Amino acid sequence: MWRGLPWFSSGVKFGIPEILQDNPDVSTERFPEPIKSKLNSEEGQKLKKALSFSQNARKFALAKELSLIHKNFPMNSIVLAPCFITANFGLVALLQITNLVALPNYILLILLTIPLYCVYQFAMSIITEKMDLKCDEKLIELGAAYREGGVEYYEKRLEKNIALRKLLGKKGEKLFTYYGNEKPGGFFGLRSFGAPITQKLNRMQKALNNK
Repeated sequence: MWRGLPWFSSGVKFGIPEILQDNPDVSTERFPEPIKSKLNSEEGQKLKKALSFSQNARKFALAKELSLIHKNFPMNSIVLAPCFITANFGLVALLQITNLVALPNYILLILLTIPLYCVYQFAMSIITEKMDLKCDEKLIELGAAYREGGVEYYEKRLEKNIALRKLLGKKGEKLFTYYGNEKPGGFFGLRSFGAPITQKLNRMQKALNNK
């Protein structure tokens, strides 16, 4: 995770996750319940294995975060949210001025907020997914080491999510799909936080095989 924006005078504070260090601690004590008690199972061993990355995979993961930072990734919600809020109040004012709907302002505001919020969530998902894939395209051009690292990184993310899906039971099924993709969140499940991992893996594998 990071704080700040690249064009701020203070820059961006970017922390390197422990899991991307050379020898990450994957001992039992590092995991919360109910995962801790199941780490000796087959799925638990798969989870621990999926948390160990090669140098190329770590290099790719860090480069991906830096690429998102340079694209001002956090600005998406900061820019779009005020636009939709303004549109919401603007529509209420327009309906009141034209007398098209004879309802109090607060009711109109509630009725318009729900569909506009859904549109906002959907728009944010599209932008986030496109930016996610664009960053991968840039990393593909950096060389074979990044392409190999990208394949491994996404394969292990899928393995980790599949293992968590089984270890967490019902909660895991709500968070991850059968194939290991992360399920959308937000209102009505409209908010995606990036392109599906399987899609990114397929693109990375094609790039690795074609170059």
